[in-house]
Amino acid sequence: MKRTIERIIRAYGVPAVLVSGDGTETAVRAFIRPVTAKAKENLRRAVDELGELPVGRFLYLGPPEHDVLSAVRVVSGGTRFVPRRSETVRCGAEAVCCWGLLEREGEIDD
Repeated sequence: MKRTIERIIRAYGVPAVLVSGDGTETAVRAFIRPVTAKAKENLRRAVDELGELPVGRFLYLGPPEHDVLSAVRVVSGGTRFVPRRSETVRCGAEAVCCWGLLEREGEIDD
């Protein structure tokens, strides 16, 4: 199971950098997607006439070897995120990925 999820993340995830408190950067590939619904709200999307409304929270799925909550910042696609929560997803005793909740911190100026 772990190898299958690793292949999916490697093939379809986006490049991201986990930045620790001492400035150490760790490059990973992960899924970072907007959260469009709250768990208690029937997974209803907030939509206006222009499309999805951003809510500022993002789902993170990455390699289990790097707990996203141990980072002070995640940088991907020119955007900075702050990790707010994480859990290791397991299949039996095997850690298969890291699930996390991120908040958008801001855009990176070029």
